[in-house]
Amino acid sequence: MKKWKVFLVFVSLTALAGNVYFWYYHYANSFQSGYDSGFLSGNETGYQLGCFDGNQSGYQLGYAHGYDNGNASGYQSGYFNGCSDGNHSGYQLGYSYGHDNGCELGYLSGFNDGNETGFADGYVQGVEDGAGTGYTIRDPTYDEAIAFTAWDKTDENEYSENYTCHHFTADFKNNAFQAGYRCGYVY
Repeated sequence: MKKWKVFLVFVSLTALAGNVYFWYYHYANSFQSGYDSGFLSGNETGYQLGCFDGNQSGYQLGYAHGYDNGNASGYQSGYFNGCSDGNHSGYQLGYSYGHDNGCELGYLSGFNDGNETGFADGYVQGVEDGAGTGYTIRDPTYDEAIAFTAWDKTDENEYSENYTCHHFTADFKNNAFQAGYRCGYVY
């Protein structure tokens, strides 16, 4: 009878250990697989949305700001610090929250990276345009467009058979270009 009890205890302990091992192994693998899949999907989706929106608004803002206030050492230092801090912060948050918060966090991270990228692209383009030609062509703000229209005197040119509306608009666009503004359409 004693051997029988020892045998039952041994079989029970073996079954218990097997169940614990089986449960832990499958839980750990399933958790990690689900977590990795959720994190990658959420981070990719959020980052793409954030980078797209951030790059759109950041490029225009960064181009103007970078051209006006660009400083090589400040640009380099700011880019590396911002990229490092953004990458570290974005990775930790994305790792902790995974797919559920990946879109929101990726959006913010992407917006910041897009803003920095837009600033960097705008700064380089601004330096090349400014140093290479002496002027930069850009879209004017509303106030600049109104001020330029009031300043430009193309409308005072005399109309004739050889100087038509087409010539007026071409002269206006050329004057805008010379003033540093992009003008694609005159109404």
